[in-house]
Amino acid sequence: MNPLLSIIIPVYKVEPYIHKCIDSILAQSFTNFELILVDDGSPDNCGAICDEYARNDNRIVVIHQKNGGVSRARNAGLDIAKGKYITFFDSDDEIGTDTTYTQNMEILLHNEKIDILQFPYYMSAGSQQEKLIKVPPKLIESEKNILISWCKDGDMFFVAWNKIYKSTILNKVRFPVDCIFEDIIFLLTIINHSQYLFISDKGSYKYYTREHSLLCSPSTPKKIHDYISAFLQVYLKTIVYKELNNLSIKILLDILKHYVLLIKYETDLLEEVQLEIDRNTPTFFSIIRYSSQKDMLRLLMLKTMGINNYSMAAIWFNKYK
Repeated sequence: MNPLLSIIIPVYKVEPYIHKCIDSILAQSFTNFELILVDDGSPDNCGAICDEYARNDNRIVVIHQKNGGVSRARNAGLDIAKGKYITFFDSDDEIGTDTTYTQNMEILLHNEKIDILQFPYYMSAGSQQEKLIKVPPKLIESEKNILISWCKDGDMFFVAWNKIYKSTILNKVRFPVDCIFEDIIFLLTIINHSQYLFISDKGSYKYYTREHSLLCSPSTPKKIHDYISAFLQVYLKTIVYKELNNLSIKILLDILKHYVLLIKYETDLLEEVQLEIDRNTPTFFSIIRYSSQKDMLRLLMLKTMGINNYSMAAIWFNKYK
């Protein structure tokens, strides 16, 4: 009999944290799960630690593969997952309460039309006090309203790990590889396949920000490029709906501001980003009527200069930001 829930954890260079991570999941009152540990070519003892856990608990499956990044590791887990529902976990984090999966799986099993369930999380950074991020419970219907909840209201978070997904919506969906901000692109894709999102106030996830993490690292040309690419996709989603046109203007301006940051690096990625922006912003004037007066003036100035005149855009944003 297949497990109800598959928990997928990419594992790489987290030897100081991996025991607490796995132990917090094994301590759950909910037991009908498989835990898929993907050793992503970790150079420390993580692979051996995972194997030891698997020897002691038949719910644990270990995959060993050469290092390919978090997306490839998650995708490897998706390829073998058997659960009716799937969730993702970072290997240096912990589950917040021992009833988190029990309470939220109960919600899902009593309302099988839910495609995605999001539960609260704690944000913890070093010695700082943990902060609980929690949204009042609600059921959100339709792609448009899920997108509004995500991009406008801020009720849905831009992360993959504090959510449980119906496996049927992930059948043909995989994380994009070799890029940062992969969670954003992944979530945009599965929203296409989702009709109902439930915001739960039950349980919690403990997310730890580490100094060595990629998202906490300083900006690089690659990081800025991937940010622009990800948010161009968000822009293309938001521009479809009138209710989000004000937001789409702000996203477009933010994309151009990040292009300004990229200019100083004199990188080969500049031309690629220019083409990507031009190719994905064909509805320039159609959104001006929904923008604020200040943003409209900026956009009209850029349009007058020519959308390809990025050096002038840089002067404009640096002077008037």
